[in-house]
Amino acid sequence: MAGEEQGGEEGGGEEREESKEVHEPAIDIFFAPQHQPSDLPIEILERQELMERMPARHMRNLQRARFHQLLVCTSGTGTHHVDFVPYALSEGIVLHIRPGQVQRFEETPKLAAEMIIWPVEHDPKIGQGPVWYPGSGVPSAIQLDSMQLSQVTGWVADMRTEQDRFAESDRAGELLRAILKVVLMKVDEFGGTAADPALPPAYLALREVLERRLFSRSTVAELGAEIGYSARTLDRACEAVSGQTAKQVVDERINLELRRLLADVSRPMADVREAFGFIDPSNFTKFVRRRLGRTPGDFRQDFA
Repeated sequence: MAGEEQGGEEGGGEEREESKEVHEPAIDIFFAPQHQPSDLPIEILERQELMERMPARHMRNLQRARFHQLLVCTSGTGTHHVDFVPYALSEGIVLHIRPGQVQRFEETPKLAAEMIIWPVEHDPKIGQGPVWYPGSGVPSAIQLDSMQLSQVTGWVADMRTEQDRFAESDRAGELLRAILKVVLMKVDEFGGTAADPALPPAYLALREVLERRLFSRSTVAELGAEIGYSARTLDRACEAVSGQTAKQVVDERINLELRRLLADVSRPMADVREAFGFIDPSNFTKFVRRRLGRTPGDFRQDFA
């Protein structure tokens, strides 16, 4: 599962600084199938198998993955933390952890679950289904009934079959992706999210540019100018979707990213500071205190 790489606002009055080019820090965990062909597009394994292959420090610290993970609980109970939210796991729960989210596994040997993991480049296109992003309201966890769980685990078994014959079959990778698409579409349907209404184009455009400019501390007006929408239009779109202003949407997303990076105690504080374009530690401390109500060190202490 894991390969590693070392690395590393809305204008609310914080001091702008001249700095190095703002960049996204390196992500810690990459898709790297083990005991399988290196070009396997999707990997299916049991949760306990995944935990056993993790280095010890990955169990102690929060992890941040670049790939998708779908956890299908088949028996037992446990907890999995995603973006600082504890999700209670039990039979029939399906939990989708998206690229960029932070997570923490708990040692729960009595919990049995199937896991499907796949990189962004092999994410199946599902048409007009629900769009997920932080704060979208699209659920990360869905409860299946016994019949639905039986269907999903049956498809997972089919995926295992294709995985086992991947090296001998040119079609196995295509079949893996096709079955994964069915699983994701049916999970959306079972969870009642498959028919979500289309989101306003201005809202989607803001979300897209915000992900690209997450570390630039751009104002709503600056983001709007880049995508061709006025701040007022963005406010209307955001209020229609979430009841929040565009500034609140932007602030909420930046604050989540700030929490994610600060919680990764393996990453030097200087890397986090520089990722957001700060040279002066005192200015970064003011920035974090204004957003999170605590200093960077105080926030990080909770995860040390």
